[in-house]
Amino acid sequence: MASTDKGLLIDCDLEGIIRKVHYENLNIPLEGIEGTLFINLFSKSFIANALELIIEIKKRSASFGWEFTLKPELSTENFYFGGALLNNGITFFGSPTKVNFANFLAGITQINNEQINKIRELEKENVSSQNHNSTSSYLFDELSRLNNELVGMQRELTKKIAS
Repeated sequence: MASTDKGLLIDCDLEGIIRKVHYENLNIPLEGIEGTLFINLFSKSFIANALELIIEIKKRSASFGWEFTLKPELSTENFYFGGALLNNGITFFGSPTKVNFANFLAGITQINNEQINKIRELEKENVSSQNHNSTSSYLFDELSRLNNELVGMQRELTKKIAS
């Protein structure tokens, strides 16, 4: 599959009201959409599907591979959308290119493993240099805890996608 950085990342509350556009590099006029409904981004014929996507995400915590057409004044391209429950809301992402989510999750897992290995390496260096203090120990423990939480979330997301 082709890769692209073209897309958008939108954070909504659980009712589908847009809280923030985190990323958009498609030259789509999205000014003033914060506070509006996510489903209002789509052509009328896709509003029911967008509602189904929201319901599916609420039911399964994540859903991917939905094809929608935005309103004509926003774009004439078809978009592939997915989303997940995050931070007491729903984070949606869309791209004009179909995304292989199995590869995406494998990539995230690989990055995560590389990060934890680097953290362990740095902690060993820190301990061996006798510059180990309670602040660095606390930060390492906190970073490790957050990393473990991320790994758990990735596993849970992978299971939900596979089911």
